[in-house]
Amino acid sequence: MRKPEDQDPNFDPLAFWDSAQHKELIQFGDRIWAATQYGNKFIVDDTLSESLLRLAAVAYYQGVAPCLQLEGAIYLIKAMNLEYPYAGLVRTYMEHAGRVHKARTAYGKFLDSSDLERFNHTSLRLVQPYVAGGGSGFNILTLIDGLCDVSEEARDVYDDLSTYLHGDMLSHMFRRKLSHIVGIVHKVSPFISSHEEYLNQLRSILHEDLATLANAVQPFVTKMKSNGHPSVKPNTEG
Repeated sequence: MRKPEDQDPNFDPLAFWDSAQHKELIQFGDRIWAATQYGNKFIVDDTLSESLLRLAAVAYYQGVAPCLQLEGAIYLIKAMNLEYPYAGLVRTYMEHAGRVHKARTAYGKFLDSSDLERFNHTSLRLVQPYVAGGGSGFNILTLIDGLCDVSEEARDVYDDLSTYLHGDMLSHMFRRKLSHIVGIVHKVSPFISSHEEYLNQLRSILHEDLATLANAVQPFVTKMKSNGHPSVKPNTEG
């Protein structure tokens, strides 16, 4: 852990709010949130609309909303060189990104096959909890494995983060000693630096998936705008 005297004197704890990833997530959030409000304003009685609105809910409430907070926390934790909470935050980020990617994948498969029954079934599972031995939702590891179609190392990274957080005593002793030595010489944690490249890759995947889903539910936003509902926010992406 970095001591106050080791901190970059130019570090601004509020700079994240002006970062590109924060602004882009806000833009996706504005568009997708508007679509989620459609069900509050209109009667939705067709299976396709119901399925798409479930994906919108997943993208916003289990994608944009938590990842905005995770991004802010990661920004601060990195500055403090705290590798243990960093591992937990990145691992959680992967879980949310995996769920959003499953939603995007379900939409893509529907476009390819026009299998509405399967699309509806998957959208239902995405919003339901997973309970071992009887739940209907998706297991977290299923969502992580789903990322492997765009990131071959997704499961390996997730397992590495899990081992770091929940490993045996010898693993923890080694990590803590290494962290202590790094702190003495005032270096960035090698654990943090070794995962930064993958985190950036994960951000790109999440943003691409959110862009696809935002476009998929745009017709709901357009219809609400045409009916003059003030709850719809402007499409800031133009």
